[in-house]
Amino acid sequence: MEVVERRNFFRVPVVLPVKYSQFTPNPNADTSFNRASMLDLSGGGMLFETPRMIQMNDSIVVRFSLPYNEKNNALQTFHLQASVIRSSYEDDKNIYNYGVEFINIASRVQDRIIKFLFDLQIAVQKNKSAECKLKQAE
Repeated sequence: MEVVERRNFFRVPVVLPVKYSQFTPNPNADTSFNRASMLDLSGGGMLFETPRMIQMNDSIVVRFSLPYNEKNNALQTFHLQASVIRSSYEDDKNIYNYGVEFINIASRVQDRIIKFLFDLQIAVQKNKSAECKLKQAE
């Protein structure tokens, strides 16, 4: 059996807080956000978990922050419209996992997310490399 990769972007495991709400086209609407945990991120979407149920194909807004300047710990907050394209339920944890695809994401925003993910992968590789060198020296 041949596996076909349909994603346009690489995914990176990232555990970060994320908030989401139902999308409304009215910018003046009073919107309440629910808390969730991001499990992975890509330039095209994310996977997050929450105890709340969301319908497939629902349009939501996700809000999360990523570091963009490590020297002064500055964060950039993203508010992105997304569509629920995958869902699963974990009985043992009583939690839902949702794969969402970003909708109408500006290319500069997408580039910023991808840069964060590349930087994260480089940092992880450096730590693995340093860890290997320490083990070899023992």
